[in-house]
Amino acid sequence: MKDKKSYSIKRQLTLSVGVLVSVLLLISLYFSFQSAKHEVEEVYDARLGQSAKLMLLTLSIST
Repeated sequence: MKDKKSYSIKRQLTLSVGVLVSVLLLISLYFSFQSAKHEVEEVYDARLGQSAKLMLLTLSIST
């Protein structure tokens, strides 16, 4: 008698491919998130620079 449960090749292959796809998806999501975060930071930095220039212009005109 066997103590271990034997799994079919189809089940092992399906499980392996499922795990591989899940890992690749998580890696892809991580890099996509990092890229989007970087782009958002650049937009905020540009907006901050525009606001600073506008404030400087406003202050120099009013004095």
